[in-house]
Amino acid sequence: MGLSGSGVALMLVLLGLCGAVSCSTAPPLPPPEMLRESFAGKSEFRTVNRKLLGSCLNPGPYLAISVGAGGAVALPDEAFVKVTVAGVLRPDRDDWVAMITPSNSSVSGCPFGGSNYAQTGDLARLPLLCHYPVKAQYLTSDPGYLGCKNAACQKRGASGACRVRTCAATLTFHVVNFRSDVEFVLFSGGFGTPCVLKRSGALRFANPASPLYGHLSSTDSTATSMRLTWVSGDGRPQQVQYGAGKSAASQVATFTQKDMCSVPGLPSPAKDFGWHDPGYIHSAVMTGLQPSQFYNYRYGRDYAQSGSVYVTPDSGGECGVAYESYFRMPVVSEDKPWYSIEQGSVHFVVMSTEHDWSEKSEQVDLVFFGHVHNYERTCALYKNNCKGMPKKDASGIDTYDNSNYTAPVHAIVGAGGFNLDKFPKIVLNKWSSSRVSEFGYARVRATRTDVLVQFVNSDTMEVRDQFRMVKGALARKL
Repeated sequence: MGLSGSGVALMLVLLGLCGAVSCSTAPPLPPPEMLRESFAGKSEFRTVNRKLLGSCLNPGPYLAISVGAGGAVALPDEAFVKVTVAGVLRPDRDDWVAMITPSNSSVSGCPFGGSNYAQTGDLARLPLLCHYPVKAQYLTSDPGYLGCKNAACQKRGASGACRVRTCAATLTFHVVNFRSDVEFVLFSGGFGTPCVLKRSGALRFANPASPLYGHLSSTDSTATSMRLTWVSGDGRPQQVQYGAGKSAASQVATFTQKDMCSVPGLPSPAKDFGWHDPGYIHSAVMTGLQPSQFYNYRYGRDYAQSGSVYVTPDSGGECGVAYESYFRMPVVSEDKPWYSIEQGSVHFVVMSTEHDWSEKSEQVDLVFFGHVHNYERTCALYKNNCKGMPKKDASGIDTYDNSNYTAPVHAIVGAGGFNLDKFPKIVLNKWSSSRVSEFGYARVRATRTDVLVQFVNSDTMEVRDQFRMVKGALARKL
C-alpha cells in the first residue's frame, strides 16, 4: 500500500500542493455531459426502502452488462466508468441500473416495506430495494435508449434481413474507492416493483487499503499545529511525514453496526440496510509548524515510501457516530456544544443551536449556517429586522460597515449532501439580500480589517454571490 501526499500553506486555510514523493493525483475530470450536475445531488437515489426483490421473468437471452474503466483491470481510487447495457429486446422507461457494494450483499427477504427508509425523513419516490445502492440511473439517461438508436442485430434470416434486433444504452458513474468490491445490477419494473434482469459480476479496487480522503483541521489557536485525518482499509497505525524529516504516528478509530442507534423492533437504516463498513479512521497531529509557511506532507502506512427536532432516530440512526469519529474537535471533549479558535486575524466561534447561549456575551460579525440545502445571505439581522444594510464598493460588491456594529450578517451555505431546497416565489421578508439555489461552496479571504466572502458554483466555478465586511479605515472610504 502506498502513501498519499500533498502540501499546505499554513495561513487562514491550508492550500493543497503536490508533495515530492508519492503525491496524490488530481481527481479525474467528469465527462462533459455530467458537468451540469453536482454529485452531491445528482439524482433522487439517496436512500432506499426495503421490499421483496426477485428476478424478472424471461429477461431475454441477449442481455449483457459491460463496465469500462479506461482499460484498467481493477478499479482505481476514483474514476468515471462507462456502464453499457446491451441485448435489450424491448426498451422500457422503467429499466434502471444500480451500483451496489459489496457485491455479496443480500437482495432478498425484506418484510418491513417503507417504514425503514421513512426513518431518514426522505419520503421521495425511491427504489424499493433490500440493499442500499450507492448510486442508480435510469437507462433513459441515455437519450437514444427508448428509440433504440444503438441497435444490434442478433439473428438474421436466409435473405440476410435482421429478424431479431436488440437495443443498448451507456451510462456514466462516478466511482470512488469503497474498500469493498462493487457490482452493477440491471433492474426492470421501476422503483415500485423492481426485479433483477442482469448483474455485471463483482469489480474490485486495485488497492482497497489505500489511505484516502485526507482532511486538515486546526487543533488550537497557536497556528503551530494541524490535525490530518484520513481513511484507510488498514487498521494498523500509520503516519504523516511532513516538513524536513518530521513525522507523526496516527491514532486509529472505527465504529460498527452496534454503535448505531435504533428503536426496539424496527432496525434503523444505519444499523440495517444502509450500513457500510467505514474502514479505519486515522488521525495524526503535525506540530512545530510555522505560520505562513508552505509544507509538503504525505500520509499512509508506517513504512516509509499513501430539521430541528426528530422523533425517530436522527440521520437514519447513525447518531453522529460517523461524524464524531472522523472530525475530531480541537477540544478535550469529543462532543462539546461550543468552542472557539483563532486563525490569523479571524476568531471562529462554533456554537450549538440546541443549547442556551449566554446573554451579553461577545458578539460576532458573521454567522455561517448549514442544514438548508441552498445559499442565502441576509442584512445585518436582529430579531427579524435589518439593523444595517450593505453599500456597493468601487467594484460593485455589497460591503457591510462593521465599524459601527449593529448585528451579525447570516449566511446559509448548505448546498451539498442532498437535493437543493427551492425558494418561495413570493418573498415576504425584507432581510434576505441574496438567494442562490445551486450547488456550491463558500470561499473566504480575511485580513484584520477586511473579510471577503464568495459563493462559488461547484460546477462552473462561477462566483454567484459575494460580499465584504470592513472595519477601520476601509469603512471610512465607503
